[in-house]
Amino acid sequence: MEASVRTVPEVRTDQDVAKSIDRQEVRRTDLHLLVLPAPDQPKQNQTRHEPPAMPSATRTLSYASQADSRGDDLSSIDSLMANLRSLHDAWRAKHETCWSKENLGELDADGIDWLSCEPPDFLDTGQDGLPIGLISRSIANVKARADAEDGLKGGNGMSRVVSNVSEAGEKSEEAPSPSSTPYLAAVVPLQQPVEPDITPMNSINSGETVDFDAICPSATGKSGFASPLGSGSGGGVGHKQSAFLRRLFKAPSTGEGSASGGVREGIFRKLQSRLVTANVAKGSSQDTELSNPVSEVECVSCLDDVPVESAVRVICHSYCKECFVLLISAAVQNEAQWPPKCCLNQIPFRLIIRHIPSELRKTFQQRSQEWTLPVSERVYCSQPACALWIRPKNIDSHKHHGFCENGHWTCTMCRGPSHGHTDCPRDTNQNLTERLAAEEGWKRCLNCGAFVEHEAACQHMTCRCGFEFCYVCGLGWGTCECSMTQLMAIKDAAQDRRAQRRLREESDADDLRAVLAQIAEFEREEALQAEAARLEEENRLDEERRVREFEDQICQEVSRRLQVASRFEDFISSLNELHQLQQVMLRSQRDEETKHLLAEAASAEADLARRHAAQRQDLHAQHSQELALRRSNFDKEYSIRVAMEDKLERDFLSELQEYWGGAQDEIERGMLPLMAKMDRGHRRWQRWKDEQAVAHEGRLRAETSAMEVTMSSETESAQRVRREKETELQRRLAAQEKWFHEVVVERERLLYQQEEEEMELGADVLVGVAL
Repeated sequence: MEASVRTVPEVRTDQDVAKSIDRQEVRRTDLHLLVLPAPDQPKQNQTRHEPPAMPSATRTLSYASQADSRGDDLSSIDSLMANLRSLHDAWRAKHETCWSKENLGELDADGIDWLSCEPPDFLDTGQDGLPIGLISRSIANVKARADAEDGLKGGNGMSRVVSNVSEAGEKSEEAPSPSSTPYLAAVVPLQQPVEPDITPMNSINSGETVDFDAICPSATGKSGFASPLGSGSGGGVGHKQSAFLRRLFKAPSTGEGSASGGVREGIFRKLQSRLVTANVAKGSSQDTELSNPVSEVECVSCLDDVPVESAVRVICHSYCKECFVLLISAAVQNEAQWPPKCCLNQIPFRLIIRHIPSELRKTFQQRSQEWTLPVSERVYCSQPACALWIRPKNIDSHKHHGFCENGHWTCTMCRGPSHGHTDCPRDTNQNLTERLAAEEGWKRCLNCGAFVEHEAACQHMTCRCGFEFCYVCGLGWGTCECSMTQLMAIKDAAQDRRAQRRLREESDADDLRAVLAQIAEFEREEALQAEAARLEEENRLDEERRVREFEDQICQEVSRRLQVASRFEDFISSLNELHQLQQVMLRSQRDEETKHLLAEAASAEADLARRHAAQRQDLHAQHSQELALRRSNFDKEYSIRVAMEDKLERDFLSELQEYWGGAQDEIERGMLPLMAKMDRGHRRWQRWKDEQAVAHEGRLRAETSAMEVTMSSETESAQRVRREKETELQRRLAAQEKWFHEVVVERERLLYQQEEEEMELGADVLVGVAL
């Protein structure tokens, strides 16, 4: 557990690390500068940092010289002893600043019975780098002090105080010695370097392992394997070996890089030479065949053997005619594969032209002319259905347009369709010219499009092309009624714009001069500061030489105090890191418990909501079923009544017809009372049905209201339980925070008390430290 605690502070945030370093530097500064401080300067302004890994005597002299460089010259032993006493007073004053005051605020724990809660488990960990027994004694002292306060309130706590103090003493006596407690270092294993995979492609693809010694054991000098060259006829074995090697080194279907192709070709040729050597040693019938000059070469693409005279030999490999044409065809179809290469070596164009067909040769030459130009300099047809490359000879650079082989004109500036005789909207120079013309009040000739500026006389203007127009409106002369007043207004507005532009330019120039003056002033101040620093350094060196005459008289005492202070600085640093770590653990534990409580409450609320939704749905379905059943019963009853009334009406009508014969008026007069009676019965039945429906709906609403009341009660009960749990969690978290606060303060008090004892006693007695 101790070893794991040491490794956790390394994952602190950058802000925590910087804050911890700043606090350690401030503590070292307060100690080192007060060895020989200047009497007339405040101690908080003296800043020096401790040099690392210096002997005690050398450190003492260095600190003394550094501190003395800030004050007046010290010329007597009395002043040195006075400064030593100042060191002692400053050491006492440094206890006013500690980690708990900087990082722990005021904790309001009134009304919280934090003593009823056990202290957090992590408070009893992290003994490394601290005096033995500090952790356990701090917790025991807090318990004892709390029991004493409780005893003063209740009158019966003295026995618990005595028992806790005795237990703390036994724990400190039984603490293990530094040698008996092993330090469990956290070892992070180095990552093993990834070895290159030299397994052939075919083996990787098929999942098989290829043993090169099994292929040609005689060439590798290993025994114990049956050679594949020692059985069968010469021709059959040679053919099988060649086929085996081709399958072994066949490129994958997904393509092959230049590096892998070169490696595969080298291994293939090496194995072929080994097989030839093995056959010669065996005295097989293939000696004559293999010793003949090579008349065939293998195509690197299809792996077929082709005659040398019909193969295309490039820098690194050979191709058959068909594969070479396919290679060039793929290159002219995709610019990413241009120019054609083999193993990253560009194939000469003359070789390509010599071995490809005439139609492909024409396409290759076109692609060469097109793709040789940079992409930014190419212009393509603006028609989506065409999109042909426009040759440079078909581009007019003055008019900024060109045409493709299909006769489509394209603007070379915006890459869109040609704008005809108008300017391109994306012509930056033209836009700037028009902006200047608008600012100066120039007008454009309607005939030739040239800008014309008015200098004097009236608004009647004559362009160099001979076109006459009005300078105010720009229309042909004699077609408008513009006046000299309008002309003067245009010229005055142009004059105002020119004045505003000059003012802006002058303002920019003034700003530039001010910036240059500030830079010159800054450089002058830097030179003065550098000279002042040089003079200050010279003065400091002079003062150091004077102080060295007195340093031997106080070396021993200052060295002892520095050793004690340095050792306790390490203790304080370790304790602050432990406190910082435990504070993070406390916050993490608080966040985890809060998150767990919120998740549990959310889950309970979700379950309750789902259960209520299911109950509402079930009740709604039940009500719908009952309503449907009652509606069906009413419909059946209505059908029965209608059938009964129809039968009664038909029977009564037949009786009347028999009685009255053909007297239709009498028959109708006799039917009227029956019809009225049946209508009254139907209305009574309809009222009864409506009353039954209203009563049933009221009962359904009552059931729904009762269920909603029950659900509301359950929801309030769940919320009350959640509030109770939140209150209990807050009380427990506040108790843990109080425990952490009290234990941190007690640890600092114990450590400062032990440091004070060693400083006051004046003895070089080192306490045991659990390293």
